[in-house]
Amino acid sequence: MTYSQAFKSGNLVLPSALLFHYHHLFKDAEDFLVWQFFYLQNTTNQSSLTPNQIADAIGKVWFGGQGIIGAILIGLAAGSIYTVFIKKHIVIKMPEQVPQAIAKQFEAMIPAFVIFLLSMIVYIVAKLATGGGTFIEMIYDVIQVPLQGLTGSLYGAIGIAFFISFLWWFGVHGQSVVNGVVTALLLSNLDANKALLGADKLSVSQGGHIVTQQFLDSFLILSGSGITFGVVVAMLFAAKSKQYKALGKVAAFPAIFNVNEPVVFGFPIVMNPVMFLPFVLVPVLAALIVYMAIAVGFMQPFAGVTLPWSTPAIISGFMVAGWQGAVIQIVILAMSAFVYFPFVKFQDKIAYNNELKNEE
Repeated sequence: MTYSQAFKSGNLVLPSALLFHYHHLFKDAEDFLVWQFFYLQNTTNQSSLTPNQIADAIGKVWFGGQGIIGAILIGLAAGSIYTVFIKKHIVIKMPEQVPQAIAKQFEAMIPAFVIFLLSMIVYIVAKLATGGGTFIEMIYDVIQVPLQGLTGSLYGAIGIAFFISFLWWFGVHGQSVVNGVVTALLLSNLDANKALLGADKLSVSQGGHIVTQQFLDSFLILSGSGITFGVVVAMLFAAKSKQYKALGKVAAFPAIFNVNEPVVFGFPIVMNPVMFLPFVLVPVLAALIVYMAIAVGFMQPFAGVTLPWSTPAIISGFMVAGWQGAVIQIVILAMSAFVYFPFVKFQDKIAYNNELKNEE
């Protein structure tokens, strides 16, 4: 094995004479590193050691979607441990005369040592448990794969749609809460679909994921959380009360960009028992429509562009899934108008009667 081959394999091979006379030849480690560099450079053909070989030696698969859950857990754990040590004052305290910048470095020593020690223990345990694998690989197999399977199922799609509206009805920003839980998993599903697309195998039968970030951003929050397009349409064209006629005009333009706070808080939908059922039902029906459209092959699983959630309907559907996506969005908006209409009319009737009483 040549020195170049040994270098590529990660092994440092030195002549025995060099080992016996190491201290005589090199006064410190830096001199040895300089010698190693020039020895490698002068004994290796340029064609046999390219820059790509160094890059390819570093596995990049775990820096993408497959490693995102493990990265989140590691970040949370490291930050929590450091915070506990600082709050409990388990640190090296320096005299007041020591500059603050230096004192902070000493404060970090104990928590940093504990974090590195625990990292080493976790690495050893993971390597033994997985037969040579890493902690990230273990997390992927034990946690991320089952979670991706759950979010990618029909039940996962329905759960995402339900909880966004359910939380919003109580006044909690459901989209932010749910996104914080599922975004990492949905992006991992998207990465898996991109890999299938690259291999020309993107289909549900080949393991393609149906529920990805586009599923949520471009189909489950059309005109805003709860898909309140039907509420706006009913207020614009069927409302009798002055209150809802005015609100329909105000809410129409923001709804184009999937912003529906004027409807959620102005109608209102929050804590309104009349609107609870349609507000939860419409996104669930939308999830069923999109899921079945992909499952039966009308639309291909998403693997392309991920658009901002504020991209208007029809445009977003066309861009993420072609004309089929635009058609499905039209069906969802029509369904929203059909489901919301009787509830809006009932609410409008109450508001109209109240206005008549106030005028008397």
